[in-house]
Amino acid sequence: MPQMQDMSGVVLNSVPMIVAVIFLVVLLASQYFSGKIVAPIIRLSRYASQIKNTGDRELAPFDVQRKDEIGELGTSLNQLYARLGENCRALESANRSLEKENKRQEVFMRASSHQLKTPVAAAMLLIDGMIDEMGKYADVKTYLPQVKGKLIEMRDIVNNVLYLKLTIRKSLYCPSKGQWFLKKESGSVSLAPMEQERLLW
Repeated sequence: MPQMQDMSGVVLNSVPMIVAVIFLVVLLASQYFSGKIVAPIIRLSRYASQIKNTGDRELAPFDVQRKDEIGELGTSLNQLYARLGENCRALESANRSLEKENKRQEVFMRASSHQLKTPVAAAMLLIDGMIDEMGKYADVKTYLPQVKGKLIEMRDIVNNVLYLKLTIRKSLYCPSKGQWFLKKESGSVSLAPMEQERLLW
């Protein structure tokens, strides 16, 4: 029958082997959990970096192969990227619409400036003729109403320009509907076709 001293000696001699086995088990377990947890997190981090640096390039969705918390995180990241892409496309569309409206405003301002030059020149000619009493322009009672008419034309052009500026400041343009909407506290009201034509000219 083995004695206690003999058994203790065997145990002591087996300690290095037991420690080695425990270390090996811990190492294998750490490798396993590292592959299951750390590696997917690293992939998610790299994918997030690609989203940040992708610019205008399209990026393939993240390959979700799990149904645990990490898989849910990957799905959320894909949804975030999709929403970000939608917002970018909507912003680009709004910018293009804004550029078109800016060009229309520029055309309107140029046309208004050209239209202002004609009545201003005519009014100046009439006034100079009346001041110098040149020929028929000496008849002030006849030509003063014409000067007033030219001034009214200029006033109408200026009012149109001011109306355009004020309406654009208080309106929203909907590219999908191709309409302008006046902003109000209770919501938005669509402008009548005539008013839209006046606004967009």
